Amino acid sequence: MDQAKTIIFIVIAAAIIIELFFVFGGNLPLFLYEQADYMVTDAAKDRLTQTLSSGDRRVGIAPPETNVWKPGETGIYLLGIRNRYSEDKQFYSNIYLEGLEGDLKGKLISNYQDNVASWMSYSKSISLGSQDSEIVSIIIKTGQDAEPGIYIMRTVVCEEENCNTLSDSGRIYSSVMFTLIIREG
Repeated sequence: MDQAKTIIFIVIAAAIIIELFFVFGGNLPLFLYEQADYMVTDAAKDRLTQTLSSGDRRVGIAPPETNVWKPGETGIYLLGIRNRYSEDKQFYSNIYLEGLEGDLKGKLISNYQDNVASWMSYSKSISLGSQDSEIVSIIIKTGQDAEPGIYIMRTVVCEEENCNTLSDSGRIYSSVMFTLIIREG
């Protein structure tokens, strides 16, 4: 009888985790990953919410308390999206390495793009009702082998799938940049 209860518990726990996966847009909540080294402050989140609710901003970023990390550290940025349309809309996001500065200046971006992309976990598809906004987490876990320097990231939010960079300008809803600085471990 105890074995049957254990199996039922495991099945229910698995169902809850799968449901959380879908509720969080394909990204499990951070507590199921690991504790982040750097979190967004309440003040930064409030500023992002205010920015999206007033004015013409469609997309915004709230950084963690610092953007200077060591290799292997984890942090969270927040991406806010506001649907300015009078109808429900599906948006698609992509984050990519756009530039290198500091100790990495002059190096080929293409040599770093795949590695940097592997650091990030975020919702790539967001459904919003008319005039609604949503804030989603961008979880970044830098690689242990991350080279010191300044990584300039671009977030594009599009109205169609497979919109990857600013060169897809006809389909871009909005975009925003942020930086991540890796210092010596």
